[in-house]
Amino acid sequence: QELAKVTVLLGPNPFTDALTLRSPTDLRYVLYNAVGAELLSGTTHGGAITTLPTAPLAAGLYTVRCATMDGTGSRVFAVVKAQ
Repeated sequence: QELAKVTVLLGPNPFTDALTLRSPTDLRYVLYNAVGAELLSGTTHGGAITTLPTAPLAAGLYTVRCATMDGTGSRVFAVVKAQ
C-alpha cells in the first residue's frame, strides 16, 4: 500500500515528553536525531495510538520515518522537541 495515500497522524509538533503516532495501517517507525542516529524504533498497529517516549531527549530537531510493514512505502516527518 502506498503510504503517501494513508493518513498518518504524528504530534504534537513541537513536542515535549511524548509523541503520538496513529495510522489506519500497521507501520514501522524510527526516530532519528539531527545527525541521523537512530534513537527509537518500533511498530504501530492500525487504528491504535502509539506513544513514543521522548522525555529524555534533548531539545532540537528530529526525524521520524514511518514505513509500511512490507517496506514498499514510507514517509518522513520533521519534528521539534521544545525545551
